[in-house]
Amino acid sequence: MQERAGRQELFGKAGSMASRLGAMGRYVTLFDTWEPVPIRTPTPHLRASEALPGLPSFTADEQFPTALCARTVDLPGNHYTLLTRHAESAAAALNDWLTELFGN
Repeated sequence: MQERAGRQELFGKAGSMASRLGAMGRYVTLFDTWEPVPIRTPTPHLRASEALPGLPSFTADEQFPTALCARTVDLPGNHYTLLTRHAESAAAALNDWLTELFGN
C-alpha cells in the first residue's frame, strides 16, 4: 500500500484516500465467490515471486490455479514492482511467450 500511495504524485490526486480505500474494499468483495474456469484462449500467468509487504504469503496455487494458464512464469518483485522496477523482466517473459505462440 505504501508503494501504491507513493506513486500518487505520478498520477495526480484523483479522489480522496477514503474513497480509494472504499473502492478497493468493494473490488475485493467482488471476488469472494468467484471461481475461475478454463477458457480456450491461451493465457499466460506472470506471477510475482514476492508478497506485498505486510500481507501473508500464499502457495502458488492459492494465488491462482496454474492449471487455468497456458504458461506460468515466476518473476522477481511483487504485484506493483512487476510493472515498475521489474517491468523489463515481465515484458521479456510476455514477449517470449508470444513469440513461441505466433513466431516472429
